[in-house]
Amino acid sequence: MQGCTHDVALTTTTGLASELRFRSRYQYVFELRQERDPLRHRLFVGIHVASNHRCERDCQLVSTNSRVGKTMQNYSYALITAAKNEEGFIERTIKSIVNQTWLPKIWVIVSDGSTDCTDELVMRWSELCRFIRLLRIDNQSARAFSSQAFATNAGYESIKDTEFDFIGFLDADISVEPSYYEALLKTFRANPQLGVAGGEILERRGKTFEPRVGNSDDNVAGAIQFFRRQCYEDIGGNLIPLQYGGHDFVANAMARRAGWLVRSIPGLPVLHHRPTGTAGAGPCRARFRIGLQDYFLGYQPLFALGKCVRRISHPPIGLGSIAECFGYLLPWLTRKRRTVPDEFVRYLRQQQLQRVFHSAIRTEENTQAFRKSA
Repeated sequence: MQGCTHDVALTTTTGLASELRFRSRYQYVFELRQERDPLRHRLFVGIHVASNHRCERDCQLVSTNSRVGKTMQNYSYALITAAKNEEGFIERTIKSIVNQTWLPKIWVIVSDGSTDCTDELVMRWSELCRFIRLLRIDNQSARAFSSQAFATNAGYESIKDTEFDFIGFLDADISVEPSYYEALLKTFRANPQLGVAGGEILERRGKTFEPRVGNSDDNVAGAIQFFRRQCYEDIGGNLIPLQYGGHDFVANAMARRAGWLVRSIPGLPVLHHRPTGTAGAGPCRARFRIGLQDYFLGYQPLFALGKCVRRISHPPIGLGSIAECFGYLLPWLTRKRRTVPDEFVRYLRQQQLQRVFHSAIRTEENTQAFRKSA
């Protein structure tokens, strides 16, 4: 990783701007400017230069909101991020977590055989913030969804003996508001049956961020899945690696099957800086891969076809739905074997047929109401 010359800079969007500059081998200059809202929260970065010239740095957030401190002071959470060659995105993600009003107890960033400056960036931030840890896996294969699940499982295995109440998975191209995880913890506290939650993913369209195509109130994307730990243990304590992705979908369904609620929270924004499924793929290829994913997850054929029809106006208009439909039909026609358990496929198809049935009833009711009003 020679040639990586990134400087570590810490900035916030909620009233704090701070910067750590490297001046010499053993001397650091820390600058902190508090611009507005001084009572909300304060971020302290302490630097101590030991006699052996090793710098020990603590990154610690102190909340001044006494109500939050009294109601959630015993809550703790861990984060896991699987990253492969994410030097262009990961520092933005790190900054958004470092600036949280409720910091994680531990954050394991799993470098899945990265060959760029990802590891060096994470190491520099781990020196600043003790809760950040780098775990490297020497995987030289191309980026794949199954690799992401394997890396995430390795991260969880490394901390499973640590005590925490919640476990969150976070992609390396995500940024969130400073109060994001505090808001999630409040939501979990208000609903003991809530097992999986996350915010509303927004993706860039032109100059603005808009809700991502495919957002659902009862499914949480793997990029931001946040589990009550008991729920995660109930579904096996690991993700099922799937070649074309969908391990997050399986986890959501298994949580519901185990009796937990799964909810996305509207109005809790999450910025996704790389469009879903486009890493190393164009729009049509990404939609084709979605069709493959739906088949190998066990989607009911009518439901999969209806999904393609509903998305016909999504870019690339027309062609995307054709590619997605073909992606589902190709392995179906060749009778490719699925790796998800048969009982999961039966449960999924039952749920999907119920949704199709209820949708048909609503359509009929709306048609009759229109005819009566005409």
